[in-house]
Amino acid sequence: MTSAVESLISSAKSKDDQIDRLRGSMEAERHWLARKQFLLKNWDDYTDENREKLECLSQCWSGLHFLGVGYPLQVVEKIREMSFGLPNMSDMLKDADREIHSREVRRRRDEQAKVITLDNQNSRKRPAEGDLPPPVKPNAKHIGLFLNLSSYCRKQGEEAKLAHCVSMQKQRVTFLSEECPPEQIEEMEKFYERPISACDEVVEISIINTFIAQAVAPTREEAKRLATEQAIKILQKTPLVVVSCHRKKANGKIVSELCVSNSRGAKGKVNHFI
Repeated sequence: MTSAVESLISSAKSKDDQIDRLRGSMEAERHWLARKQFLLKNWDDYTDENREKLECLSQCWSGLHFLGVGYPLQVVEKIREMSFGLPNMSDMLKDADREIHSREVRRRRDEQAKVITLDNQNSRKRPAEGDLPPPVKPNAKHIGLFLNLSSYCRKQGEEAKLAHCVSMQKQRVTFLSEECPPEQIEEMEKFYERPISACDEVVEISIINTFIAQAVAPTREEAKRLATEQAIKILQKTPLVVVSCHRKKANGKIVSELCVSNSRGAKGKVNHFI
């Protein structure tokens, strides 16, 4: 049974490799991926001796759809017959675009993984006290704003909406998003205690340059929603204090900034990702 499965996998890989060699040097990638579906569908109906005919028909199929080339009626009818069962062209191009995007994400992830420098590796280590950037101190404006904001959020209870609560204080919420750097994934997985992909999005929330909350999710919208929920929970909980702290961002950089915290002992610590 195992050998049969391995044989099928090997055969599929061989077919895919043979078809990939038929791509034209100047052929657009999304057009090629659509033509490849045509070739895959009809590949087993031809033998090694007459697959040149299949390649020629696939070129005609591509020319008909993408270049507006006209062909004799007999050729057009043959192409239509061979196309039966394929998705419509808009769906084929959407599939091609998704595959191109997925390849680009993997390429960027692999490139980033290759260029991890000694500085990046050192950034994972807790820096010595003298290496930390100078602290940022809160002022009366920060303290007053977050005391009022926290009080208003608690009054709103379960109906509290972050954007509304902040706008009532005549301020606005800032959302910052970025991808998860491959060199930070292992450390982030330990912190969040769940698997994290290089394709995931990180969204952090701040108000008047004061960090509130951060979340990681497969999409920016989901990460934004989770971060917003976390921010409301923090703002509704007491005590709420504005502290000066050093925080490790998702990109591995240690920054000195103001953060809101529900612990008076948070001052001066290197907080990873939070």
